[in-house]
Amino acid sequence: SVSSRTLYFNGDNREGTANRTEETATGLKFDYISGYTQGTVGFGLDVQALVGIHLDGGRGHHAAAGGITPTDSDGSAVNEWSRLGGNAKARFSKTELRLGNALAPNLPILVSNDGRLLPAAYQGGIVTSKEIDNVTLTAGQLNESIGRASSNWTDLSVGGGTKGSNKFQFAGGDWKVTKDLTLQYYYANLEDYYKQHFLG
Repeated sequence: SVSSRTLYFNGDNREGTANRTEETATGLKFDYISGYTQGTVGFGLDVQALVGIHLDGGRGHHAAAGGITPTDSDGSAVNEWSRLGGNAKARFSKTELRLGNALAPNLPILVSNDGRLLPAAYQGGIVTSKEIDNVTLTAGQLNESIGRASSNWTDLSVGGGTKGSNKFQFAGGDWKVTKDLTLQYYYANLEDYYKQHFLG
């Protein structure tokens, strides 16, 4: 599949000394999602390519932090940026393992950010099992991330953190009790930062 997104971003700082930020960019996303080979254990490969193109922003209006494009060495927006990633996957019965650097989890304890031009992604492994009726179990470990406006992989951290971590471990499950009620529990541990218990 091929998809595109064009985003106009305007940050009007009405207070303080910061300049107004204003940019327009287009993103292209190419996804190849394979099926599985035949046999007791099926194998597959998903590949993703992302390209961002800066269209216009006006000199001095680039948002260096929190904007929609990466920043060049002179403080302006880069003209274009791209990345290529993929996940190898294996399936046995109703259990699936994904290993790679295009992981996009959507869990109560971690959501891959897709709030700007291109989505963020994680590197590591995630296993999901639906062997028990109405129950989905998920566990994994992630060691690096790439931001939504970046071509560079970085260690994991929290907002304001100054030390990188290369180990985020998590496990949990969703139990669909009835069609109107789902119960959840997840445990997460970002090494050197925090441990978390989530009930939902």
